[in-house]
Amino acid sequence: MTATDPNGHRIPHSRLMGFDITIAPKVMAVLALARNLPNLRNKLGSMVVGYSFPDPTTGKQQAVMANDLGCGGALTVLMKDALMPTLMQTIKQTPVLVHAGPFANIATGNLSVVTNELALQLVLAKQQAKDANATTSGFVVTEAGFGADIGMEKCFNIKCRASADILQPRCAVIVATVRALIMHGGGPPIVAGRPLAAKYTSEEQLDLVTTGCNNARKDVQWLHVMWAEYKQVKRTVELQEFLTSEETGDNNLTSNNE
Repeated sequence: MTATDPNGHRIPHSRLMGFDITIAPKVMAVLALARNLPNLRNKLGSMVVGYSFPDPTTGKQQAVMANDLGCGGALTVLMKDALMPTLMQTIKQTPVLVHAGPFANIATGNLSVVTNELALQLVLAKQQAKDANATTSGFVVTEAGFGADIGMEKCFNIKCRASADILQPRCAVIVATVRALIMHGGGPPIVAGRPLAAKYTSEEQLDLVTTGCNNARKDVQWLHVMWAEYKQVKRTVELQEFLTSEETGDNNLTSNNE
């Protein structure tokens, strides 16, 4: 878009630019579920981009796919490098693979299948470096965002199945923070860029935390629902506290909500 001054006159050699969110389109969801480049090509070409005009006699519409428009190959060329995860590390020098991230409310809400399969191979290689006869690949921790009712459920029922059952969950951990429980219990609004209210940093809020546990309890219920189908999955709840958290209050909270 060309930039203009307040009078509507074009400003030479200038243009307005912006950023478009990249984790919402279907292409991101396809990338997260692809296992390799041929699989990515097939999934991209099979995306439905629209529907034909109704048939004059039957009134039915036909799905129009990316391959029908000749775009499947071009999409794959654009995305071929994006199929490779990014290697990073934590502050404890633990390797971290970062890749993809489709919204859980419209897509899968999980890291890519490629990332988890690669991580398992790296762990197995490390195990075999110690023991040439090792056949187990240790364990890999992955994130399933948006809570147990969306992220975890889609991890089990969509992502793991898309991996041809190579990915098999063994443990599910619900992570709750004291601050999040305060917010879910009716704490002050949290606004990006603004300091946290005192209730989150310096004051004990046992009542709010206790009320907020109702939200976490729903996630635990989803763990039980998934456990009915995936008996091998161990269930764990982790409560993260901050330096400002009151030890006495946390102990009371634990005993009251067991």
